[in-house]
Amino acid sequence: MEDLVQLFTVLSEPVRLQLLGRLASGEQCVCKLYGALGLPQSTVSRHLGLLRLTGIVTARRKGTWMHYRLATEQWPEEWKPILDAAIKAAAARSLGQPDPIVCVMAPERDMEAVAI
Repeated sequence: MEDLVQLFTVLSEPVRLQLLGRLASGEQCVCKLYGALGLPQSTVSRHLGLLRLTGIVTARRKGTWMHYRLATEQWPEEWKPILDAAIKAAAARSLGQPDPIVCVMAPERDMEAVAI
């Protein structure tokens, strides 16, 4: 029962649902995620950290940026229908919204976010 309370607590935050909707299309760099949501990188990283702690997403480092993806293989069976429905609804809301940020290599730094 405590696991379900934790799951619904994590899913009760609109920013986390938006992140899951964005990740439904595949792995994304944190720079694209915070750029698309128009939020500070620290805020997005904090929400992604909570999603990682619960096992909903996983991350890997590439240079100075973290890349996140859904960790569907780690989800408990009883969570899958709930997460699938929540992510499908969140992804439908994010369709058609532009992705204004791309990550590029910068000569003086490893990577930076650039608005296009």
